Amino acid sequence: MLLASLSKMVVMLENRIKEVRKAKGITLETLADATGFSVSYLNRMESGERNISLVNLNKIAGALRINAIELLSEGAQMVAIVGYVGAGQEVYPVDDYPIGEGLDKISAPSGLGDIVAVIIRGNSMSPRYDDGDIVFYKRDLVAPVELIGKECVVRLPDGRMFVKKLLRGADPGTLTLFSHNAPPLENQVVEWAAPVVWVDRTQPG
Repeated sequence: MLLASLSKMVVMLENRIKEVRKAKGITLETLADATGFSVSYLNRMESGERNISLVNLNKIAGALRINAIELLSEGAQMVAIVGYVGAGQEVYPVDDYPIGEGLDKISAPSGLGDIVAVIIRGNSMSPRYDDGDIVFYKRDLVAPVELIGKECVVRLPDGRMFVKKLLRGADPGTLTLFSHNAPPLENQVVEWAAPVVWVDRTQPG
C-alpha cells in the first residue's frame, strides 16, 4: 500500500509540474536554461520515466516562480481575487467579497485555509513583488499584535489597506508598518491584519 501511495504521488507531481509549466507559458527549453537540467531529463521526468529528488524539485519550483508546496499538493482550491495592490503598496478592494463573487477565481494549493487574493500592479513593490504576482492572505483575522514580525495585509481605520511587515510601535496600542522600498508608517492604529500565506509568482525566471 505504501508503494502504491508513493507511485501515485510521483505521477501526480509529474503531472503538476507539466500543468504549471504550460499554464505559465514556459517551454521545456526555458525551464532547462533556468534550472541547468537538460531538456531530455525534464521531458523524461514529466513523462514519468525519471524520478525527481527534493533538491531538483526545489530548483524546478524556483524556476517556475512558485512554492514547492503547490507541486506537492494533492488538490487545489479556488480562491477569490478581491482587489489590487498598487503604488505605495496600498490595496484597492474592488469587490465586496464575501458579499460579491470576487473579480475572478484562481487556483491555489489546498490546505491553506480560508484565503483570498490580491494582484500586484506595477513595479512599486519590486524586488519583493513583481507586476502580476498574486498575494494570498488568510481571512480568519487575529489580533494585529499577534502578527508582529509577519508580512500581512492590513487595514487602517481610515479604510486604507497595505501589504506590510508588522513591527511594534513606539506608542501603546500602535504598530509600525514596514516595507523595504517605502518609508515606514510609524505608530499606526491597525483595524485588522491578515497574514500573507502564499505568493503565486507569475513572472518566469
